[in-house]
Amino acid sequence: FKVDYEADLPIGTLNTGIDGTYIFNLREKVAPATPIASILNTQYNPVDLKLRAQGILRHGNFDFGVFVNYVNSYHDNRSAPATPISSWLTFDLSADYRFDAESASYLRETAVTLSVTNVADTNPPFVASPQPVLTPGLTFDGANANVWGRVISLQLTKQW
Repeated sequence: FKVDYEADLPIGTLNTGIDGTYIFNLREKVAPATPIASILNTQYNPVDLKLRAQGILRHGNFDFGVFVNYVNSYHDNRSAPATPISSWLTFDLSADYRFDAESASYLRETAVTLSVTNVADTNPPFVASPQPVLTPGLTFDGANANVWGRVISLQLTKQW
């Protein structure tokens, strides 16, 4: 689902919104003789709810964005009782400048973007390694999180 709203303010145009995915059920059958099992909200499989909210302010040639990312909690069902895995909340920022048609010919149709992903450097939730002997340091679920931490990037885009 996606909901967004745009408003003209005295300081520029504000675009706010939220994108999300909600999965009602996800089942698998490994072999014809095995029962159907629900794998939703289990380690290394999709979780039922993921959200990304945004607030982007456009003022002249500048865009400033704030983004909030959410992954719902779920369970590691490899033991009984299942181990809870925490939800994951991160924040991203971006600033963008677009050169306009009146700019020098080499800057026309050019944009510069500075982005910071996972601003607070939030660690992903702990998930025990699936193969402790082979991958002892693997303590996160790559299907629902990443271990990159804070990433700062500068991008230059030129159209012609």
